[in-house]
Amino acid sequence: MYSNNNSRLSGELVQELMLPVPLAPSSRDSTSDASSPSASVKYSGGFVRDAATNAVFVWSSNGGVWQVQVAHEARDVWSLYLDRALASSGPSSSARFDDALRLADGPQQRQIVLAKQVL
Repeated sequence: MYSNNNSRLSGELVQELMLPVPLAPSSRDSTSDASSPSASVKYSGGFVRDAATNAVFVWSSNGGVWQVQVAHEARDVWSLYLDRALASSGPSSSARFDDALRLADGPQQRQIVLAKQVL
């Protein structure tokens, strides 16, 4: 199984996941190169969200199920807004500086935002 996710804020790749799921080779695979690592491993599975609890699970065709736990998801969001503020100009820049300042965690991060805003 292969998945990648891009951040909605920065557009950068924030997660790349590959879970090998060993399956018995079939007769249809006889044309594949046996020395290739992918010859004996197939990728199958997916992500699912529980609508009642908002929990996210990863499943594989071999019966594995894992719950995805997100920790400290917002810890660097302030710096993404700061980067966007520095890359833009006009009213949107000011709003992004305000967002970065609001989301900064502690005086050190706030000082970084204020110093960059003056430039």
